[in-house]
Amino acid sequence: MNSNVSMTSQDLDVLVKAKKELLRTPYANEIPSRTHVRVRCPLCGDSLKHPNGTHCYVNIEGNRPVSYYCHLCNEGGWVGSSFLRSLGVTNLEVITGVIKWNKACRKRLALVGNTHTKSRQRRGHELIGTSARTVVPIYRRFCKATDDKLKYIGNRLGVNLDISDVPKLKIVTSLMDFLDTNGLQLNPRVAKAAQVIERNYVGFLSLDGSYIIFRNTKDDGNMRYVNYPVFGNKNMTSTKSYIIPNDIDIMSNDITFNVAEGIFDILGCYYHINHGIMDNHTIYGAVAGSGFKGFIRRIIRLGFIGNLHINLYSDRDKTPEYHRQLYDLSPLIKSLDVWYNSHEGEKDIGVPADRINVTRIKMRL
Repeated sequence: MNSNVSMTSQDLDVLVKAKKELLRTPYANEIPSRTHVRVRCPLCGDSLKHPNGTHCYVNIEGNRPVSYYCHLCNEGGWVGSSFLRSLGVTNLEVITGVIKWNKACRKRLALVGNTHTKSRQRRGHELIGTSARTVVPIYRRFCKATDDKLKYIGNRLGVNLDISDVPKLKIVTSLMDFLDTNGLQLNPRVAKAAQVIERNYVGFLSLDGSYIIFRNTKDDGNMRYVNYPVFGNKNMTSTKSYIIPNDIDIMSNDITFNVAEGIFDILGCYYHINHGIMDNHTIYGAVAGSGFKGFIRRIIRLGFIGNLHINLYSDRDKTPEYHRQLYDLSPLIKSLDVWYNSHEGEKDIGVPADRINVTRIKMRL
């Protein structure tokens, strides 16, 4: 069955630029027929004995999806933003162009009834909220302290948490465990506060693993929040924003992006408004001080172009007029709804379910 897809000059230009970017990666080369670029596999690392090994073939042939297959680890699928970024390709025009082209290919393959469409769709998934640089330990260095910290989160939200929720929600119950597990040194900038953080604070690992956002579980006069810089220095790409880890079908036509101001707010959305639903079409994220527009742009850059339905759960002190700044993103998103907790005495949704009564403001893009 014919799986070719008609191309425009713009599509062809994207593929030409994508090939140039791939050929710039270390040890990359082109096969004689020029239909594939050989690269070092970013999934298995390719041959450790031969650093110039290039066993991963990226199909860059016109009229077909941009796909890859490694003859060493036998992994393959459609090329997405994670694959390109892991090779060092950061050109946003190329990344978004490849994703749009593969979307068009998927639609065409679905129309002609290609039996391999489902498996190829799976390879278009994006793991979000995870970091290759750090992992969240589930060790229980201080059992009672760990339990108390989980109970603090549970009491704030009116839910029951246990140790299995630590990696699921990227909870850091012990700063020292986290550092030991990841082979990191204590940041000297917060050394004086380390004992208090270890004893009284519970944290959440940020989207890219560059920060732990710690919340004081005690009313002891110390700061409510401490933003711990994991790697000791801030750079232009680091962020305090937070995502509940999930595997998202990046090529889906419709993705629901639930975004709130604080981490407890988005957990309230997850547990109470969406009743713990976690599927491959739903994202849960918290701004955590990074700004709504910047955070949403960051998610769009992962490859979510033109398929986001945004539910913005706002604090009551930010009016709908305030959120009109997001209209600048209208060419890149499908819809925007702003939600408020109208329950008496509450300003957000980071509370138990019986204290939540949400009302929607439909924003016209």
